[in-house]
Amino acid sequence: MLNENAAVEMEKTLSCILDFQEVTNLFRISGRTLYRMMKDGLPCWKDEDGQWNFLREDILSYMDTH
Repeated sequence: MLNENAAVEMEKTLSCILDFQEVTNLFRISGRTLYRMMKDGLPCWKDEDGQWNFLREDILSYMDTH
């Protein structure tokens, strides 16, 4: 669970939409872990190029509840 200060800092530094690699780099997790998070309900979508994308608000919400 993110504390309030960490969440505010992350909101300042993150762009609104992140790609798969940006999420794994930001949270220092493997691609396998991110796929597991996606399977567990982290909202995401594929763009026209087939790349996974994530909304900043969705990531923060997911991290806060898990």
